[in-house]
Amino acid sequence: MTTNKGKAREVKAILKGFRVVVKSVELHEAKHLTHEQLVKRKARDAFKAVGKPVFVEDTGLFVEGFKEYPGLRSREVYEKLGLEGFVKKCGGRKAFFRTVVGYCNGKKTVIAGKAICRGRISKRVEKKAFGGLPYLRVFIPEGHGVPVAAFGKKDFDLFFTKLNHRAKAFRKAADLIFNKFQ
Repeated sequence: MTTNKGKAREVKAILKGFRVVVKSVELHEAKHLTHEQLVKRKARDAFKAVGKPVFVEDTGLFVEGFKEYPGLRSREVYEKLGLEGFVKKCGGRKAFFRTVVGYCNGKKTVIAGKAICRGRISKRVEKKAFGGLPYLRVFIPEGHGVPVAAFGKKDFDLFFTKLNHRAKAFRKAADLIFNKFQ
């Protein structure tokens, strides 16, 4: 469940072949919780909202040298600073995306998958945008020389369906849920 169209498109591609419906439900995000606590709460709230088993995810961008920054407040930091302001503050630093996926079936709520994607923050903002996922214009994954938004189609598709944090976390979650809870 997500309200972010970019994430929804990405998750549909990752879970292609599974019978999964992506729904948009606005959920309260209490920022004082740990990443895992937040995802479990969102999973329970999402289950209450739709009355069916749900996956939820939360992704944060974490920059080395800053405690939990922007972390669970990535959207707020983007809205306040914009990418140019963020690059001024964090450009050149090591960083990672962390995704936590939760599952709730009404009886059980679990952290079903976690994964990270390491890299660094670019010193400039890539002009090419990717709707709904602004940090991809400044995040350079390990082993690459340009931000994700500047990837060619082949690398871009591979990154989104196999290599990135969200793809890895959802594959772990799908394996756990479809092989152990069914």
